[in-house]
Formats: sequence, C-alpha cells, structure tokens
Amino acid sequence: MRAILCIAAGAAAVAVEKRQGRASSPPLPPQKVPVIGILAQPSTRTPFKQYVASSYVKWVEMAGGVAVPMSYVASNTTTLNLLKQLDGVLLPGGSNPPLPDAARVSVEYALAASSRNESFPVWGTCLGFEWLVEVLAPGALQTGFDAENVSMALSLTEKAAASYLLGGSQKLRSDLSTKPLAMNNHYRGIEPSNFAADRRLALFDVLSTNTDRQGRPFVSTIESAQNLYAVQWHPEKNAFENALSKDGTPFEGINHSSEAVAATFALAQSFVGRARASRHQFMARDAWRFENCVVGEKHRPDFVGAYDLPLAWDGVAAPCVNII
Repeated sequence: MRAILCIAAGAAAVAVEKRQGRASSPPLPPQKVPVIGILAQPSTRTPFKQYVASSYVKWVEMAGGVAVPMSYVASNTTTLNLLKQLDGVLLPGGSNPPLPDAARVSVEYALAASSRNESFPVWGTCLGFEWLVEVLAPGALQTGFDAENVSMALSLTEKAAASYLLGGSQKLRSDLSTKPLAMNNHYRGIEPSNFAADRRLALFDVLSTNTDRQGRPFVSTIESAQNLYAVQWHPEKNAFENALSKDGTPFEGINHSSEAVAATFALAQSFVGRARASRHQFMARDAWRFENCVVGEKHRPDFVGAYDLPLAWDGVAAPCVNII
C-alpha cells in the first residue's frame, strides 16, 4: 500500500511539473551554428606539417562557432568548394610564409558575396591583416616596425564609435583606448598616411592606429562593409595564451585582465555573429573538426598548443580522419 501511495505521489508531482513547464518544453527551432575555416600555414617547429594555433580555434568556439581547417596548399578549386560550405574564414597570425592562393581566393569570395548582399566574413589577425592588405594592394605593406611582443592601448579614430566591430559598446571602446589590451607582435604593417592615400584600400574604414616603440605610426584595426575585418594585433591571446618561460616569467607581454578577456570575447562575438547571417551549410563539419587532429606536443611556448596537419594535405578531404 505504501508503495502504491509513493507511485501515485510521484505521478502527481510529474503532472504538476508538466503543467508548470518544467518537465518538458517545446523543442527550440534550429539555431545557426557558424562554421569558420581557419587557414593553416607551414609549421616552423614540426617538419612536414601545417598547423593552426589552438588559440584561434578556441576564439571561434568561445563565440559559439565551429572551427575547421583550411589547407595552405589547396588548389583554388578545392578552396572554392570549401568556401561554398563555410560561413566565414579566419586568416590567423603566424610567422611569415608567402601569401597562399587560399587567402586570395577567400578574400575574393567574400567580396563577391558582398556584391550579392550575402554575409561571408573574412577576418585577418596580424599576419592575416597583412595578407588582406597584400591581396587588395600588392606592394603597399611596409617593414621595419618595432612592434613585437608589446601590448598597447588603441588610438581610436572617429570612425570607431559608429563601426560594426567597436560601435556597440562604449565600455569596450573605453577599455581598448585607455588600457594596454592589444598585444602586437609584428614588424610589417602600413602607416596611416600610406593607407589613406592608397585607393585600393578605400573600401576600409580605419578604426584605430598605434605607434611602435620608435614612434612610427601604423594602422591597427580596419573593417569594410564588404565582409572584411582585420586587426594588426592579437585579441585571441588575451584569453588563451599564457605560457611561461623557464624562469617563470611570462613568455609574451599579454594582458590577461578581465577587461582584456572581455575584449577577446567581444571581437569573437562580432566576427562569429556576422557569420551567423550566412546561408551556407556544411553537412560534413564533424569530420573536419579540429578535435580529430593531433595536438602538437613539442612547441615553443608562444602557443598554448597547435593542431598539426600533414604538410601535403591538399584540402580535398577532412585532414585528420585515418591520416594521422
């Protein structure tokens, strides 16, 4: 009898929860999960490998995206076939390999998508910023900047307050312009006067500039309504790269404050948020996820980790299924 009473009481409780909406709820409508291609580059640490620093993968994922690799050596046809499935492309920072065709094809695809009023953002970080400039304005890049391993506050332009990347938050603009949140690590760049004078770069709004240790100015943040966004600095490092040297001191001068991490998240949200407007579908995305790839073990500590891919991987099939 006692058992029957307990069962009845339990059934009554479930019925109450159902009436109050706690036991079950209507299924949510399908939500867009943007798939972002991150362009790999030849590894200077692991022979015969391409790699992507894991901080870029985490940066995409922190904003709700899925990151998949793009081959540095892919044919233009292969890259184009992949772009038709992706929702955006990230051109990451790195050493200084030659501009790959995959970067050029990605930028051209984003511009063509914009002409059709379609969203397909291409984001460039540091080296990726330089590749964007190199694609659109060959010969415009300058060298000799003294801006390696230094975090700075941004000097915002009048365009920043009304921009897509920085216009949505006065606090973000205040933090970026008053605190050293932008970690720079480059010797190439372009001076603001050169940028403004080059008609090939007129599609961009300059949102911020900086000066290097010698007082030489350079453009540091740009955006274009034609699907292109780029920073000469490293927002991903604030949250995801915190390696120490052998003596226990930070390997790089990265700001890890709450304001720095908030800036990392805000920019990731802006990029991945734009990719959410893409109408593409990548049915095989799970086979392409970075989780399928081996994380390199013997890297210098400027990267928390790196996903190693076969150097000969041509981008036609997923790189890490039955390969590594």
